[in-house]
Amino acid sequence: MEASSLHWWSACFAADLHQSKFCNLDRELLMNSEELTRFVDEVVRSHELATGLKTLESHMEIITYARSKGFVFNQNEWNAYFERDFSQLSDSIQQKVLAAQTSHWSWAFRQLSAWRAMLMEGADTSYS
Repeated sequence: MEASSLHWWSACFAADLHQSKFCNLDRELLMNSEELTRFVDEVVRSHELATGLKTLESHMEIITYARSKGFVFNQNEWNAYFERDFSQLSDSIQQKVLAAQTSHWSWAFRQLSAWRAMLMEGADTSYS
């Protein structure tokens, strides 16, 4: 048995190797999810960090931007976070999110509820 397999087993106290690998993956996802949540919250708190969102035109650009600012999470974690947030929206808000033009400065802000709340009233009336 590999040393890394023994580490997974001992760290998770799992009954078998298969379970322990999932335990380790869950721990890693939880740690990175915390980092993603911290990034989302920091964008709300920091004008400088939020301003950096204005030029972003894709979810991958958001992930890359977060990494450049020291927040490390991967695309799967972002996708899960986005999809969880998106699924809780009303159909009309979902349509607005999907209709937002990626070239508009507000596009990245529209991707998450916490960031959409930062937009001033009426910001969704025009995407030019």
